[in-house]
Amino acid sequence: MVRGPIRIVDIAERVGVSISAVSAVLNNKAEEARISPQVQQRVWAAARELGYQPNIAARRLRAGGHGDQSTYLAIATSLETSMELLGKVVRGVQQFAAASADPIQITIETFRRGHVDKLPGLLDGTRFNGAIIANTAPEDDEFLATAAIPVPLIVFLREVSGQNCVSSRARAAGAQAASLFMSAGRQHPAVLVPADQTQVRLERQEGYIQAFRDADFPTARIAEIVSDAFSEEMGYRAMERFLATGGQCDALFAVGDIMAFGAVAAIKAAGLHIPEDIAVIGHDDLEMARFIDPPLTTFRLPLIDMARDAAAMVVEMLHQHHHATTHRVYDAELTVRAST
Repeated sequence: MVRGPIRIVDIAERVGVSISAVSAVLNNKAEEARISPQVQQRVWAAARELGYQPNIAARRLRAGGHGDQSTYLAIATSLETSMELLGKVVRGVQQFAAASADPIQITIETFRRGHVDKLPGLLDGTRFNGAIIANTAPEDDEFLATAAIPVPLIVFLREVSGQNCVSSRARAAGAQAASLFMSAGRQHPAVLVPADQTQVRLERQEGYIQAFRDADFPTARIAEIVSDAFSEEMGYRAMERFLATGGQCDALFAVGDIMAFGAVAAIKAAGLHIPEDIAVIGHDDLEMARFIDPPLTTFRLPLIDMARDAAAMVVEMLHQHHHATTHRVYDAELTVRAST
């Protein structure tokens, strides 16, 4: 086993190719150097096995930036991410960086949902030493499960086979929402979901429906209300359309607060009362949840703590060349307010 910092020459010796060939592969210039795909795969495999980490600071210096000895930690998220949720993730990573004895530079990287494979630096390690990736689409998760990623990676609020993950017990939150409605005697439950589901929101919906099924509640009476997008406006329109077409509902679980805000406005616009006519539960405990009328009952995840722990996991993997996958799971806490 190679000891100390891994050098390009160590990889070259392991693979049996020239130093210049390894350098070309690691600097994403393999095609220009006419290096075969087979050799590229062997170089990346050896780099992962040996625990090679690119010197991001040196690369930035060569590119005209300022070189230092910092670890570059990326928070990579899709463009559709709520700024409030992203802000909590950033705060958690900042807290870890501030307490670290070693300098850590935080970067924010973005990608289009469904196109995480196009994220700059993800496949060649040229922009960051490690990353926390959030708000992926199902096709992104499929890619991450099989891709050869050369840097330590944490998938945030997701479970992806073969990757290190920080996630929540999403099904348990959905089940708790259903239990609250059943204990209140609600007879016409509904769930509000976006057409473009993510893994965690789908699991909230599944947990909600399964809890009714486990209680022998006729699941055919559970209405699924689909919003065209994950937004306040689309939540409003979906709920408005449901009520206008005679939909029956006295208990609504929205898998995200953003849609719940719109749904609450639509319920009130229809002349109905919350919670007397329809009780509403959301998820995420966004800041506005306390201030809408009535204040929203919702689930809160410790996102700042989760992000801080995710950052610590990335740095630990960097220092220890850790390869065994780690999965940490957190509970959501229900905050009961006037909407139920």
